[in-house]
Formats: sequence, C-alpha cells, structure tokens
Amino acid sequence: MAEHPKAPKGKPAERTAAPADRVETAANRGSTTGSNKERARDLSGTNVGEFLLLRKLGSGGMGEVYLAQQVSLKREVALKVLREDLTADETATKRFAVEAEAAAKLTHTNIVQIYAFGPADGMSYMALEYVQGMNLRDYVAKKGPANARFAVKVMEQVAAALHHAAEAGIVHRDIKPDNILLTRKGEVKVADFGLARLRVDKPVNLTQTGVTMGTP
Repeated sequence: MAEHPKAPKGKPAERTAAPADRVETAANRGSTTGSNKERARDLSGTNVGEFLLLRKLGSGGMGEVYLAQQVSLKREVALKVLREDLTADETATKRFAVEAEAAAKLTHTNIVQIYAFGPADGMSYMALEYVQGMNLRDYVAKKGPANARFAVKVMEQVAAALHHAAEAGIVHRDIKPDNILLTRKGEVKVADFGLARLRVDKPVNLTQTGVTMGTP
C-alpha cells in the first residue's frame, strides 16, 4: 500500500488544521458520522498478532491501513484492519475475505502481494506488501498531467496486472487512480481487490440488484 505524501509547505493554515472528519478525501467522501468516528481510531503502537503497528497510513471504507513490522521476519508490511463496526457484518467480512483470496491467487510484479490474512486479538486483518511511493491520483495532483511516454508506461503495467488476474479468473472491478500505486523506481502496483469477482464453481453474491460497483 502507498503512503500519502506530506502536504506542501505554504499551504493555508486553516486547511491543514481542519478536523479530520470534515476534510473530504477519497477515504471519507460520502461517509457517515459513525464511520468517521471509526476512522478516527488509531491503533499505532499496538500489536495485531505478530504485527507491530508503527503508524497509520490512511483509512478507507473497509478499515484502516497501518505501516507495521512483521516481528518474526523483521520486515515492513501494510496491515489492513477491518473496521470494528463491520466485524459482525456478514457481507463486509465476506468481501474482506474475497479481497484476501483474490490477492493470494496472484503473484505478479505489478500486483500488491499478500503475506497473511486472518483474525487476531479480536480483529480481522490482512498483511500486504508495503509500497513506498504514492498512488496515481496523488502523483498527478503533485506533478500535473503525465506526458504520453509515462502514461503509456503506466497503462502497459496496469494492463499486464489485469491480464494476469483475468487468466486466474479474477476481475478487479475497481480500477481507479487511487488503486494504482507507483513505487519510487516508477514501477506500477495494482492494489485493492476488495470488489473483485472470482471465477468459482458457485459464485458468491456480494452485491445487490441495482447497485453499481466501484467508484462513480
């Protein structure tokens, strides 16, 4: 998962000082008050299983993401923790499991890898490859529209990732700039298979009639 860059110097104080639950971001846009309270949770400094949570990287509709250390292997990972209020939600827990299962089926240089998944200390989590860099949305916001050569390079790598997933019977269904991560070396990593559809003998229906999946 990617870490968001720090706000540039000189940004008006009233914006940087705005309460977290009043700032509209890709993570909290359209969320409810209850969700904002949940996203205010910060587990930094605690342990989830064998993972020590170092600092919070961000929040999303399903939960929080932390930079963590896998103690047994002494490596950094991105630990995604399911929101506490969703642990009893059957659809949410199934979708979380589908995301983990989809990622586990895929081994590709342009797809974020999963290392572990399961319950621990009363929480559901998945440990993912930690990508040092930023997502494509933040890259464009910081540097402006990409030139044609760079854009083609990104699209080729995204296409390679999606082709590999398709060969494994997996459709991502939520490709957007936020889910396209760029490493410091310019390598592309496709992330977040939370809305993926897996080709199985008996499909798991996690959607409702008339509901559009993905980001509008």
